[in-house]
Amino acid sequence: MKKLFSLILAVCMACMMIPAVAEEGVAGEWYTSLGGMTMVLNLAEDGTAEMTMPGSENAAAGSWVLDGEKITITIEDSPAEGTYADGTITLGDEDMTMVFTREMPKAVEIAAVNTAAAAEDFEGTWDIAYIAYNGTVVDASAAGEQLPGLVVENGAMKFTGDSSLAQVFGTNALPMTFADGALSMSVALGETSYGLKLEMLEDGMLSLTASMGDMNVNMYFVKAAAEEPAA
Repeated sequence: MKKLFSLILAVCMACMMIPAVAEEGVAGEWYTSLGGMTMVLNLAEDGTAEMTMPGSENAAAGSWVLDGEKITITIEDSPAEGTYADGTITLGDEDMTMVFTREMPKAVEIAAVNTAAAAEDFEGTWDIAYIAYNGTVVDASAAGEQLPGLVVENGAMKFTGDSSLAQVFGTNALPMTFADGALSMSVALGETSYGLKLEMLEDGMLSLTASMGDMNVNMYFVKAAAEEPAA
């Protein structure tokens, strides 16, 4: 009996030392959202891991190990420790935390253009909320670069902040032409043509399409909160 107990104990100890293979329910696809971008973490039962984006063929490879509720995921030689509990994987520390679940986050949905917008609907101060990269709409805070704000007044628009668009167009008021529910302008600098088009969306957001030659950038703005009057 003692020999049988010792054998069972030895087998259990050996299983605990195999990286995550013995832990059911952890292997498979996990999802998180970083500034509106969905990331897919694929944990294979052999202890290997991949990080990618939906529809992308570029994957970062690594490995994973589970010890009780403690999980360590290493992607391209960069380990991240966290916990596996309550059907979620939480990685990181107090400075940055990523929470993975089995459900793919919903993509940011942009409302349709309000073609019946009036010129006065554009008036005011606008803060950037989203920017589109290669067809994917992401939170502006995750863009990793200086992005502009907008002020629209009397049919003219100017950029605020220190951004590449502000450097190209300056921060002076740019006269816009209102037609078909949109404000627009175009200018040629040397051999390159630049264009700006403002459109109202049906949910009250403001869409800016900035064209530079053959390249287009789409940004989306929300109305800035009104400042409280001084006491």
